[in-house]
Amino acid sequence: MADHSTLGPRLGHFLPYLLRRRLQAVLWPADGGERAVVLLLLGLGLAYGAGLGFLLNHSESSDTANFLPKLLVGLNATWLVSALLVDFLPALRPITRAVPEHFPVSARLNVVTTFLLDFITLRRLLIVAMLLAALAVAPRHAEVPGFSLLLVLGATVFSFNVRLLVALRRWRHPLLLGHLASLALMLAWLTRPEMPYYQTLGVGMALLPWGLGAAQLYWLGPYFSARYLPEEVDTASATSQALARLPVEWKVYARKTWLPL
Repeated sequence: MADHSTLGPRLGHFLPYLLRRRLQAVLWPADGGERAVVLLLLGLGLAYGAGLGFLLNHSESSDTANFLPKLLVGLNATWLVSALLVDFLPALRPITRAVPEHFPVSARLNVVTTFLLDFITLRRLLIVAMLLAALAVAPRHAEVPGFSLLLVLGATVFSFNVRLLVALRRWRHPLLLGHLASLALMLAWLTRPEMPYYQTLGVGMALLPWGLGAAQLYWLGPYFSARYLPEEVDTASATSQALARLPVEWKVYARKTWLPL
């Protein structure tokens, strides 16, 4: 039997492999039709991002200055809802171990690996590509797409933290209040761009979910193992029960888009 002390460092090489496989499954699916749709969506996302950057470069003009702030609030609200919606509808996307139990990988490293793989969805990658395109076109206004990107990343960390608490059945854990406060801070930053200390609030909005995630990793990370996790449920049947309540056309749409998203 192999010594765990020698296997442990080598298992770090599994992370790039898993990330590459996940990216390939999302961005380059085996089916040619699905691949064409993904490339089309990426192209449209980059085009929209370039258009946003063009608007930012011309924000000094009177015509653009009138509607650009409202447009940014609407876009940020859409991205925030989209970043959260993918994990909670049509059913809660569960958190499961990325590396099987019999591998000598610590529970905390398994949490980090699971988070990285969980982040890679088509919807999030489209939003990130759009914001990076805007950042490349309008580098002088980097704070606008930069804070939007931090908002999306913060919402992603918030979603993962809450779903991890659900997976561990720690619904009454004190950290849940911190996560809700983090979400409230995101909403306050989003809806009140004219408030004092807006930039400082944006920094707090960006850092608080990561700080809570680090605390949760330290506090609850060791419990992310088969010893403490409840028995895995059939997620496919749970999703099917949720889809059964939808009209036929929505069932078809959800089944085609749920896995890549």
